[in-house]
Amino acid sequence: MAILHTIIFKAKADVKQEEVEKVLKALGDLGKVIPNLSNYKCGTNFSDRSKGFTHSFQVEVPDKDALQVYQVHPEHVRVRDTMLKPIAEDLLCIDYEF
Repeated sequence: MAILHTIIFKAKADVKQEEVEKVLKALGDLGKVIPNLSNYKCGTNFSDRSKGFTHSFQVEVPDKDALQVYQVHPEHVRVRDTMLKPIAEDLLCIDYEF
């Protein structure tokens, strides 16, 4: 079964939208270097029901093994740790099979 990997995050108040867009682009570009990523989507929340979470991104992988490859891939770790985490006040991750 395929897996949808979803991250929802709250950007820190002092982070400019351009910085967020740079991070979202870097995450989207991971598909160029990590195998088996597809259907990348990202966006800025417009709902008043988000409990303060401001942005989301999703990527599909074919199975749990591919998700594990993605999670430990050095480029994913670099983008996550040096770009995403520094701008995020809080984040959630949801992975489910479909």
